[in-house]
Amino acid sequence: NATSFRFIGAALVLAAGIGAQDKPAQENLTAKIDGSLTANGAFEAVIRLTGFGARSGPYREAFSLGKAGAAAAIIFGRFMQNRRFQSAPEIIDADNLQRPVQIRFGVHEDDFILPFQRQASLLLDFLPFRLTGAAQPDGSLLIGHPGKLREEITLVIPAAFALPLASQFSVERPMVRYQSEWKIDGRTLTIVRELEFKQESVRG
Repeated sequence: NATSFRFIGAALVLAAGIGAQDKPAQENLTAKIDGSLTANGAFEAVIRLTGFGARSGPYREAFSLGKAGAAAAIIFGRFMQNRRFQSAPEIIDADNLQRPVQIRFGVHEDDFILPFQRQASLLLDFLPFRLTGAAQPDGSLLIGHPGKLREEITLVIPAAFALPLASQFSVERPMVRYQSEWKIDGRTLTIVRELEFKQESVRG
């Protein structure tokens, strides 16, 4: 799965501001997407984001006080790049650092797949599965606290469209682990992607 492998070679923007009391296990960001295609190729979905620790920082900032009207490129994958939300996002605990931030919003795209494209690539990356870091004075590369980015996508596909093939892919390195799985159940496609950071920094 060459597309998945590119996620490992690109870059993650790290949030700042985690307190010393936060535990590495809390450095997680999860997106759950429940979507469907219509017979005309329109896409609609409800997206639920839950974030803990430093990686939730950019989302708290973007969505606090209702400031976010569109998806900022720095905190979302290619599919969501600068996309306007279908309605005002619902936010819980954006300003309470002791609680996970929860964000819910809907998206809609009329021409996600054109009717004559009965088999098309599904570019559904909501989170920024990119790995980068900040160079430190000692020559190491800071990639952030150990934790996970996880994306769970469920998409109902009408009979007029061809189903993608089920697949699995994984790659593991000393600093990170990435895995993805595409499963088919009837006309429902489920995609799970996970990028785990196993250490805080890497020696150059």
